[in-house]
Amino acid sequence: MLQLVKLKRSKIHNLQFEKIEIQKQSKNQNSSDITKIAVKTEQQKSDEIQLKKKISGNIVTLSWTTTSHKQPCYVIVYKKVNEKPLTTYSQVLDRNTFTDNKLDLGNTYIYCIRIVYADQTESKLSNEIKFNFK
Repeated sequence: MLQLVKLKRSKIHNLQFEKIEIQKQSKNQNSSDITKIAVKTEQQKSDEIQLKKKISGNIVTLSWTTTSHKQPCYVIVYKKVNEKPLTTYSQVLDRNTFTDNKLDLGNTYIYCIRIVYADQTESKLSNEIKFNFK
């Protein structure tokens, strides 16, 4: 008789593993063996997005690069002003830059992006760009 004793999921160097312990009960009820195995379940691909900023006057231009080989459909730009929550601010089609001219002196801004691909999957959020507009 086999019995699942433990199932644990872990990630090592972007590889997903399931660690399984199986207990085999022998016909003699007094003895049993536990076998431990690790199974690679899937490779996690991390789409790295590098977001950068350039400020000129009261305009910030965001630009980005990605390591993904997927076809981008559009990019969602998120913006946070001071202590307000991060919200969807804009969508960008067919380019890897975004310009925002709605900046007010004395505010702190945070931007990040997410890429939506042609297959309708989404990237993780990019790194945050934070600056005080003085």
